[in-house]
Amino acid sequence: MEKLFRQEQSELIKIAIVGPESTGKTTLAKALASYFETSLVPEFMRIYYEELVVRDPFYSEIEDILRIAQGQIEAENAALETASELLICDTNLLEIACYSQYYFDEIPPLLEASLPHMHYDLCFLTYIDVPWENDPLRDRPFDRQKLFSIFEERLNAQETPHLVLKGDEQARLQTAIRAIEKYREGQHGI
Repeated sequence: MEKLFRQEQSELIKIAIVGPESTGKTTLAKALASYFETSLVPEFMRIYYEELVVRDPFYSEIEDILRIAQGQIEAENAALETASELLICDTNLLEIACYSQYYFDEIPPLLEASLPHMHYDLCFLTYIDVPWENDPLRDRPFDRQKLFSIFEERLNAQETPHLVLKGDEQARLQTAIRAIEKYREGQHGI
């Protein structure tokens, strides 16, 4: 596998939050990082497309997916240096692959080959039961169930242990905190 998507190994507990757009991933990631007083890896895809939309709001190609994946893994690896015990990732390469599949009906082979080598101790999949929030980078308010199904299918196929988070912001946060604390205590089942 090329070095491009090499995830640095660490003794930290790595937590990834994935799911369709407008399902509270960033809100949850920020709240968890604050609660556990640790580093947060932001969603590079959002950063990338915010810059892209400034240039041309209708421009997006499959080639962007590899640039986004590279930026995401680089940000994750860099955050390992400042995190304390836990690393909270507001998305990961699986999220990028699911969006690639959804928008382009394909996943770049290099990204696909990298997925089995990615390791997260806990993965939270956010459900679509929160209200849609409009945003210039969100464009499919009526397709969230379809995208959720892609995530769930991929997580199950890769046998990635995950927990679906439902309910309002506080319910999701409390469920995630309990799962993380249980994991820290050595009870590794989700």
